[in-house]
Amino acid sequence: MATNMTIGMSLWMRYRGHGWRSITEMGASMYIPFIVLFVPM
Repeated sequence: MATNMTIGMSLWMRYRGHGWRSITEMGASMYIPFIVLFVPM
């Protein structure tokens, strides 16, 4: 789910003129909780 949402939002953000830093931060905000919560699971 994180991958699908990151790809879609990255493409849309790039289309709307956002910089790569904003796109990277958005991608990290999708994956960091997954990684942190996957360990205890």
